[in-house]
Amino acid sequence: MTYESVENFKPAPMGWNVATATTNMPNVKGYLIAWDPVNQGEVWRANYLGPWNGGILTTAGNLVVQGNAAGDLTAYRADSGEKLWSMFAQSPVMAAPATYEINGEQYIAVLSGWGGAYPFLQGIQSGKSGNERNISRVLVFKLGGQSNLPPLAAEAKLIIDPPPATADAATLALGEALYDRFCSVCHGEAAAAGGVVPDLRGSPFIAVDAWYSVVLDGALKEGGMAAFGSVLDRTQAAAIRDYIIHRANEADAGRGARGRRQPDPNHGAVIAAQGTAPGAPACAQCHAFSGGSDGSGAFPRIAGQPAFYLARQLGDFSSHVRANANMSPIASALSSDDIEDVAAYYANVETPFPPLASLDPALVRRGEELAQAGDATKGIPGCSVCHGVDGVGEPPTIPYLGGQYAHYTMFELRRFPTNCARKQ
Repeated sequence: MTYESVENFKPAPMGWNVATATTNMPNVKGYLIAWDPVNQGEVWRANYLGPWNGGILTTAGNLVVQGNAAGDLTAYRADSGEKLWSMFAQSPVMAAPATYEINGEQYIAVLSGWGGAYPFLQGIQSGKSGNERNISRVLVFKLGGQSNLPPLAAEAKLIIDPPPATADAATLALGEALYDRFCSVCHGEAAAAGGVVPDLRGSPFIAVDAWYSVVLDGALKEGGMAAFGSVLDRTQAAAIRDYIIHRANEADAGRGARGRRQPDPNHGAVIAAQGTAPGAPACAQCHAFSGGSDGSGAFPRIAGQPAFYLARQLGDFSSHVRANANMSPIASALSSDDIEDVAAYYANVETPFPPLASLDPALVRRGEELAQAGDATKGIPGCSVCHGVDGVGEPPTIPYLGGQYAHYTMFELRRFPTNCARKQ
């Protein structure tokens, strides 16, 4: 890492207040070294992909045990470095192992999971250490143990599909300076995250005005995203967003050169009505050709939802990141072009909202309170912060909730913690 003083630096109530700009060096390697303090020399070493690896356990039985960022937990012979045993833990192992004895039997325990200062600051280089997947758990081993780790669930891949970059050079320079000062310490150098917090290049908020509610007003403060309204104004927050959009477009620099296929809603209508030859059934069987579904709430209303949002959900169903016994097999039978086409069809369908049955006025009032203001005692922000006043949504990334069937909305809210945990 290189360091450079920031000219005319003024401390702020929050942010990276060290008056020093840092730049991470690329391709830094890591290793475990056994050192002879008497002879002042290296005895052996184990080479790793990157510099950020786990703590070390040594034992009186001539063992050295260490986990690494690639997800391997390894036992070495302390005097020679011979690798005696290794296991893939599915997630980086950053903590130091501990050993203990019960009834004469020795155990080794270790926490698995990705984290620490390195992936916050390092940005894209943190992935060079081998594995950014965070599966937090305690692993305990003993000689002769027979347990196996469960299969890994599907992992959400970073999808970078930003709006066009339109900011001028002066705005980008301002945005970069502000990002470095207030954002990089968590979201990573050059707007590329290291696997612990969201990578803002793929954030749904960079395309919509809910960005300001999050950055300035603290709409997601209960999830750890602080409000920066005390040190940033709207113009500055916009410049940061423009810089992130610029970096997101740089991440897929070839997209403009190779062109982007325009979705075909007419083909999407055929899929909705008839399905596809590879085996996807007609969407209309559950969602109706109009996209209004059957009114029961068993299936969501999808008419008029943003095409980007619909395509993203179908992609998550297909990859099993959003696993669903009904939708995952159907989405898996659709090609990427099919997904874009059927999303474009339903996004452009105008279907009237059905009249509501009589509802409990007290329940409606309570729902309105939660939608507009949330519940501070439980750390719940208002739905309108992201989904807009009256739940109208914010295309292209934020779906509407107003007019969605209550039964379906309730069902998804109950499932959301599971889906969110899988995506993280």
